[in-house]
Amino acid sequence: MAERPPAHQARRRARAVRPSARAGDREPLARVSHRSGRRRRRDRRDQSRLRRVCGVGVAEAVHILIEFRSLFQRLGDRREAIVQSLYLIGAPCLLTSLTTAVGFLALQVSPILAIAHMAVYSAVGVVLAFALTMMLVPALVSFGPRMPSARNAARDSAHGGAWLLRGLRAVAAWNVRHRRAVLVGFAATAVLSMIGIARLRVDSNWLDDFSDRVPLKAATSRIDQVMGGMANLVYVFDTGAEDGIRDPAVLRAIESLQREAERDPLVRKASSIADIVKDLNQSFHDGDPAYYAIPDSRELVSQLLLLYETSGGDQVEEWATTDFARANLELRLGIAPVSHTARFVENLGRYLAAHPTPGIEVKLTGIGALWLELLHYIVASEIESFLFAFALIGAMMCFIFRSFRTGLLSMVPNVWPILLTLGGMGWSGIPLDYNKVMIATVAMGIAVDDTIHFVSRYHHEFEESGSYAEALAADDRRRPCGVRHLAGAGARLPRQPVLRAGRGCAVGRAAGGNDRHGTARRSPAHARARAHARAVRARGRARAPRRARGGRVRRAAAAIGSAAAFGALWLVCGVAPTGEPPAPRAVEVAPGGVHRVWITDRIWRHSALFDGDTGQVLGMVDGPGVTVTPKLPLHAHRRGEIYVAELAYSRGSRGERTDFITIYDDRTLTVTGEVVLPTRTGDANTSIGYEALLDGERFLATFNQFPFASVSITDLEKRMFASEVLITGCAGIFPTGERSFATLCGDGTVAAVELDAEGHGHVSAHSERFFDPVSDPVTMAGVRWGSRWVFVSFEGFAHVIDFASGTPVAAPSWSLFTDTERNDRWRVGGFQHLALHAASQRLYSIVHRGGPGSHKAPGREVWVYDLAERRRVERFALPHFMAAYAAPQFGITRGSWLHRILQHWIPSDGAHSLAVTQDAAPLLFVRNAEVGVVAVLDARTGEHLRNLDDAGVAGPTMGVDP
Repeated sequence: MAERPPAHQARRRARAVRPSARAGDREPLARVSHRSGRRRRRDRRDQSRLRRVCGVGVAEAVHILIEFRSLFQRLGDRREAIVQSLYLIGAPCLLTSLTTAVGFLALQVSPILAIAHMAVYSAVGVVLAFALTMMLVPALVSFGPRMPSARNAARDSAHGGAWLLRGLRAVAAWNVRHRRAVLVGFAATAVLSMIGIARLRVDSNWLDDFSDRVPLKAATSRIDQVMGGMANLVYVFDTGAEDGIRDPAVLRAIESLQREAERDPLVRKASSIADIVKDLNQSFHDGDPAYYAIPDSRELVSQLLLLYETSGGDQVEEWATTDFARANLELRLGIAPVSHTARFVENLGRYLAAHPTPGIEVKLTGIGALWLELLHYIVASEIESFLFAFALIGAMMCFIFRSFRTGLLSMVPNVWPILLTLGGMGWSGIPLDYNKVMIATVAMGIAVDDTIHFVSRYHHEFEESGSYAEALAADDRRRPCGVRHLAGAGARLPRQPVLRAGRGCAVGRAAGGNDRHGTARRSPAHARARAHARAVRARGRARAPRRARGGRVRRAAAAIGSAAAFGALWLVCGVAPTGEPPAPRAVEVAPGGVHRVWITDRIWRHSALFDGDTGQVLGMVDGPGVTVTPKLPLHAHRRGEIYVAELAYSRGSRGERTDFITIYDDRTLTVTGEVVLPTRTGDANTSIGYEALLDGERFLATFNQFPFASVSITDLEKRMFASEVLITGCAGIFPTGERSFATLCGDGTVAAVELDAEGHGHVSAHSERFFDPVSDPVTMAGVRWGSRWVFVSFEGFAHVIDFASGTPVAAPSWSLFTDTERNDRWRVGGFQHLALHAASQRLYSIVHRGGPGSHKAPGREVWVYDLAERRRVERFALPHFMAAYAAPQFGITRGSWLHRILQHWIPSDGAHSLAVTQDAAPLLFVRNAEVGVVAVLDARTGEHLRNLDDAGVAGPTMGVDP
């Protein structure tokens, strides 16, 4: 009985397709579950792994289904057909699964981690696919009539598979007749392919993997051209000594390499600490372009960097270590082949060799350097994995066929597709990159599958017919291979470059040579098989077919589905709102009590007003979307207004910049006006000392960091910009009166600034030098004490400056730490690490144990000092912020045994900022800048009262609002 073509069979027999799809889908699900159980994160190749292994599972199921269909029609008994199918297909499927798994495992030798992971999990997936296919497909196809119906048999005979059978037999006959020509063509193609492999280049450009029709490619190219490159190279300059980067010679070496790199068109942007130093030098010389250069003295460089850091600048941390022993030069590169990057790095290497700097070690790192290293890994992976796979699969083939000669001969058609693919890539100029490195090993592991099926079935057909020619011409062994590749070609990456006529040529020549006359001599085994088939068909016709209930089931399911859809529609219509919506009401800020605090959030870019007694949010002010951290709102109680310094760009995050003061009503938090300022406002990671509302609530001052240090004065009564005061060499704003403020200077002094009635100001006086800006600078986190300001240095010395007379006068400094505490490495640290309760004259400071350069590290304790007596009076241990943040997420009560376990197992983090209310029963607000919780403490005893759990994800500053 003729078999129907595979395409028609797949179209008309959906029931036969479902088992293969189900078997193919089960394995990826099992493999993903296994990987999830091991809690390994997915990588970029997981999706291709799922498709590839699913294709392997479908391919095995296709072999079983087609063999079962053929035997079912021939034998006339379903169970017997299943048994015979597994007998014929089971062993070849096992062997093909093992060889495919070996092909994947050969990639385990790759140093590329993603490919090594892919190798292991794909190999496991192939084995699981075989196991599930052998269990599920026979079980699924066992359902149905015991014997084929006469109607199906007639339809199969009518449609037949003549066109496919004729084609397969013609190929077999052509191979036998022209076996020498086939082998010559095979050899010639192999030679041309090897010449093409010699021309194959190793290169990589991930953007070339996308077609020009893909919108993502055009958008990425545009972003790469406009926004400064999407790849980077980083040169690390290591001096080996603390503060070595402050040396002007080192900075000039960085600048020299940066200029050389910028000459190459591949570089979109170059950045380093040398740019910051040159910007600062120009800013502190009134913006004179002649001073856009590295200063000549080490002391001047140190003062510029210190003043920049103490005024809130944080970009130095991106380009240098905290001890200034190492710095980096970052080169933003455009998207280009890795070979172009290799040429660029080679040129810079020659430049460094020609212009050495004594005492400096230069190292290359960054994403671009990883891609350069990836080129070497690609070549090594391709060669090593191919040799490993060839050796293992070759050994398996020799074992399968029990012959060393036959095993090696069977490897020839498996190597030829690899030669053809890689040779074609070489001749066509397609590079071998990261995505194509698996071609050789995976293709060999999959290509050998057909060889095993072909030879195994050929041996079986020869036992049946006793004729080599008829065994070669039998169609059953090649038809599953064709359908198998059609089913799995779209799921495999890389696809198999297979020419099936060429694959059969070697075996075809051997068969033709052994059976020269093509005689058809039937063997006794063939006669016994035909007799057995006739007996099975006779027993199957005697059984009555089972009654079909599929129609009733389908009708019942349709009725249930219709009822469910109608019920869902009725529910949706039933809950629809009716009537007019209520009119909106004006929302006012809850009055709260005396314990109100503003908290900034630099992730969601807003400032929220909290009631410290209840923990409720009283109101919120959104910040601009382009700043690092929203500035703290300034509350003018007499005016009933809140002011926030903001900025905006005309085109989102680019275009023309506008700086302005936004004015809010303090009851409704609605915008009532704004005042536009000159575009000079500093935008740093902290707003401490960057803006201030002067006494009397008429003038608002904002600090300008670039292009030179100045202060913008806004007249709030007239709603207008009043003036700009130059404070060259100084930074920060610290109010001292209705029309006066102070600013810290880089020479170790503090300057007093006076304003006239119109808001025009000038520097009126300087104090004596009271701190060393190089060896022990002070922080910007000063606190006001009446007419005095208190500043603390990095080493823990308190400096009190009195402005009562108009001229700043520095009192003798005193130490926050005893000699013993200083030897134990106690230091002040954090962002907003000082707070002062004026009535009790108590100074609160965050402290930690650390070395030089740790002035921004969080502290686990708060030490309390009496300013009048200049001594410590209290010492508070801070709560565990991460545990406090995690406990509500899991419903854990603070103070419970589960909460204590969290505190024990989660490392303690400490606090960055604190603020204290100014009433008779003050509260102390303490927060970690990276945890979304604020701890509320009793400022007198240090008792932990409650937490503000909705304080935002991260933010460095807080401000009490009395």
